[in-house]
Amino acid sequence: MNIIDTETKRPTTAEVAARAYELYVKRGRTHGSDIADWLQAESELVQTSPRKAAAPVKTGKRTTASRLKKIVLG
Repeated sequence: MNIIDTETKRPTTAEVAARAYELYVKRGRTHGSDIADWLQAESELVQTSPRKAAAPVKTGKRTTASRLKKIVLG
């Protein structure tokens, strides 16, 4: 899995979505901070090395990244 997009040196959308979902769960699954979670996740992943970046956590049939993507993008 490509943690950091090698062309732009930015985390992939899936990586940011997975970390944003982790932040959402850590906050107790309270709604209303999705944009803040996304920006924080992106910032954290940009600052970490590729070895430390969070990988999507698989739960059931969907990854957390796909769940968050569905929530964010509709």
